[in-house]
Amino acid sequence: MHLKFYYINIKMETLRKKGKLKEKKLQDTLTEDEVKKLFGAAESQRDELVLKLLYYTGMRVSEMINIEKRDINFKEDVIKIRAEITKTRQEANQPIPKLLKPFLESWSNYKQDNEKIIPLTKQRVWQLVKYYIKKVGITKDIHPHSFRHTYGTHIYEKTGDLGKVQELLRHKSLSSTGIYKHLSKQLKKQTVDSVFN
Repeated sequence: MHLKFYYINIKMETLRKKGKLKEKKLQDTLTEDEVKKLFGAAESQRDELVLKLLYYTGMRVSEMINIEKRDINFKEDVIKIRAEITKTRQEANQPIPKLLKPFLESWSNYKQDNEKIIPLTKQRVWQLVKYYIKKVGITKDIHPHSFRHTYGTHIYEKTGDLGKVQELLRHKSLSSTGIYKHLSKQLKKQTVDSVFN
């Protein structure tokens, strides 16, 4: 663990003991098997892409529904998230894992450069997720943002690298990422591409 993260963890623990740092509630996440069931239950390519983008990129719904074809760079395998659509108002590049790339490439071939990849509202994405969760019989409290927590959890479980999770989730503060540090049971040093296999 980097020295910076070590000291931040000590500071967080001290604040927690003094009651000055509120514990973040752990949200329900999906298992890898549940994610696969959801992908298999998709009734259209669009719905499958929505589920895959949420899981494989960890993007917020507001970011995902505003991605345009011109924001996707398949040569560098990144999706540019424009500053005006991010929570932090800072431009970011989100990696595209190998398992998502062919599906995303195929779908985007039918789009114009300034056309949205997923032309849906946040409410419609919420409805789709709830529909498929019910369809496959998952009883957890899962909603679109749960995919972001699942993304962070699975990356941490397979890499053990909290700093990497912080970067990929684009958290400014490690305290936002700290909820993932005790979720892991088996830690392996792997890259994002090997996480989603």
